[in-house]
Parts: sequence; C-alpha cells; structure tokens
Amino acid sequence: MVEEIPYDELIDETCPSCRHTVPPGTTKCPNCGYQIREEPDKVTVAKRPSCRTNVIGSCSDQTWFGGVLILMSGILGVLTGIAELYAPETMSIFYTEIGIPFSAETIFIFGAISLIFGIVAIIGGLMALRKKAWSLAVAGGLLGTLAIGALFLGSLLGIIGLVVVATSKSNFSS
Repeated sequence: MVEEIPYDELIDETCPSCRHTVPPGTTKCPNCGYQIREEPDKVTVAKRPSCRTNVIGSCSDQTWFGGVLILMSGILGVLTGIAELYAPETMSIFYTEIGIPFSAETIFIFGAISLIFGIVAIIGGLMALRKKAWSLAVAGGLLGTLAIGALFLGSLLGIIGLVVVATSKSNFSS
C-alpha cells in the first residue's frame, strides 16, 4: 500500500520574506535566514493514525465489520433464547426431529443461557462499532459464539466477528 503524502508536502514552499523557493518542511530560509516556522522540537507533532478512516478496506472498516458480525450473532442468540424460553416443548420436538434430542427442561435452560449470552454479544458488538472497550467487544464475540443462535449461524458469525475484532485491538480507544 502506498502511503499518501499531503499536497502541501509535495510542493516547494516560498519564503514569505524574500520569495526564494525553499524545500518543504524547512524551518529557516537558506537565502535570507527568515524563520518560516518553529523548530520541530518546539512544535507538538500530531501522531498520524495508523490507517485511513474513510477508505473501504481500512482498519476502521475491519473493526466495523467485526462489530456488525458480533451484533448479528447476539441478535440471533437473543431470538433463539426467546424461542426456547417461550416454547421449550416445541423446540424440544424440533431439535429431536433434526437429531438432537433434548428435554423441554434442558431447552428452557439453554434458552436462558442463549438469551443472556446474546445480550452480552449485542453489547460487545455495539462496543466494537464504537471502537470502545476492546475487551468487552471480544467477550461479546466469544459469548455470541456460545449462544448458538439460529442453528449455529450465530456461532459462525460470532467466530468471524471475534477474530476480526481481536486482531484490530489498535483501533480501539480503550
């Protein structure tokens, strides 16, 4: 990837005193000695961000993508948890038909766990979208994976979101 150089650093500057052309970033005019700008050690230099925030494919988009996946994982976990809490007998029959025999009591417990894990995953996804609280975003991704929403679709989204957010820690403010 080619680093972008601001326009004002590409063009030569002119000394305001003698109109002599000086190289970019020069502090004193080599022709007349005029002080063009303060010495670099006296100026607070702003740290450039490690990535551009307005280009698709930049690290901020990576963090956003991971946050969306964790958020979706949490939503699926919450919806699955609600379904399992609301109709555990029906969900027990459904799971038995697809080859996973669980009692209605077990489904009810799984529903409560999925609901709680899904809520934490939603919070973690929102934190990832805001690029705040990296550890909470990672915890949300992990619990979104464990919520097993919508027959493992939520788990798949949670795993991908977890990996993306875990590898973009430098984009978080805290």
